[in-house]
Amino acid sequence: SDNYSLGLETNHNNTPIACDIFLRKVENLIDYTRLTVNDVWQASNLGSVDFKGIDLRAGPLSYTYMEADRSASGFLSKYALDILRHQLMFNLNRDIKTIKIGLHLSYNERKFGETYFIGDLSFSKTFQNKETSVEPFIKIDNFTDTDYSEIAGVIQPGRWVQAGVKVKW
Repeated sequence: SDNYSLGLETNHNNTPIACDIFLRKVENLIDYTRLTVNDVWQASNLGSVDFKGIDLRAGPLSYTYMEADRSASGFLSKYALDILRHQLMFNLNRDIKTIKIGLHLSYNERKFGETYFIGDLSFSKTFQNKETSVEPFIKIDNFTDTDYSEIAGVIQPGRWVQAGVKVKW
């Protein structure tokens, strides 16, 4: 495959702002395909596919738009063309007094219609003693308990709570 990208980046009032356009030209892309929903999936060559889009970032916000153009038509693709068409993300990491808080929100719209919202949240506090640091943490992935698939047929976990302690010496 050939990849091309062009981007601009600046800093406005201590806020990073960036814009990138991209193109990925893929030849002989292999995927499972079928002619109708009643047919069995079969591995086949999709031919050439161009993935193109734009990526915008401003501070904690980012947005990506992507589309896929293929040379061949008349069939259904199982994985390769089931892309995120729109993705809007908000990432915030803050220290409030001595506690670190992380918040990640993501709105996702797939090419073939699935739309979902995911939220992740984390808290931690570091205790430092000379050469040793101890950091208890709690992390909640997918706190919205959203049912979604990043790859067709591969359902991602629901709400997942992790807690632990990181020790460095």
